[in-house]
Amino acid sequence: MRADRLDDAIELLPPDLAAQAHACTRCTAVPTVVQGGDKVNTIPQTVSIQVNMRPTIGDDVEQVTHDIQELLADLVDPVDVFMLGANATLSPHSTPLWDVLADVTSSVHHGAELVPAMLAAWTDASWLRGAGTTTYGFGLLSETLTRAEYWSRFHGVDERIDLESLELSANGWLHVAHRFLS
Repeated sequence: MRADRLDDAIELLPPDLAAQAHACTRCTAVPTVVQGGDKVNTIPQTVSIQVNMRPTIGDDVEQVTHDIQELLADLVDPVDVFMLGANATLSPHSTPLWDVLADVTSSVHHGAELVPAMLAAWTDASWLRGAGTTTYGFGLLSETLTRAEYWSRFHGVDERIDLESLELSANGWLHVAHRFLS
């Protein structure tokens, strides 16, 4: 797919999937911590804002930082704008572990196929992959849990998982460990 047509394709998706696809295909920035004065009746002299930046595959953290410094140059000294973190990472999907995950998935959800996907979140996988460890996010969900319900709960206000999905995932991880290590 051509990058200049990505937004057109996202508009064709159901709203819950479109929101996830949108977040996974561009660098996102969310101001999560704002600190200022400590008195109700005075305007703070300075305000500190921490922004959760999540670059996507192909983004360069240094370039993203530079772009934000330029964007805020009229408001903030560029040396006060910095980014902690690393570039987005990915694991190959042509590995023995991937094959085991696909088999376990198909055995629980007959005929289901495992497909690579991106997650609009930051996990320890970025550090593990940087150390050379193939890492996947993997879980098995109940067929009663809709895609919209899942994505609304993931890092959401009501983050939780249903008991059936928890049991399926726990059993799935056990099967993965037995099959992969045997």
